Amino acid sequence: MLEITRKSCDPDFDDAWRLFTAMHDNPSSATARDLITWLEQHPQHVRAFDEVLTLWALAGGGLVRRTSPAVLQAPVAVQ
Repeated sequence: MLEITRKSCDPDFDDAWRLFTAMHDNPSSATARDLITWLEQHPQHVRAFDEVLTLWALAGGGLVRRTSPAVLQAPVAVQ
């Protein structure tokens, strides 16, 4: 069986992941304030959150492709 392990530890990424999943799974004003406060603390926090969003988008793109290829083939209406 294939085992995937982390090669390094990035506490900022871990914090960003926890905050993102909290907002995604149970959005609230308190969670949004926590995220904003954390982002304002250090520029690295913004970069870590961007990495989380990129990972989420890439994973989601893969899931959409597997479940519904038609979604990717539909024309895009740009206005």
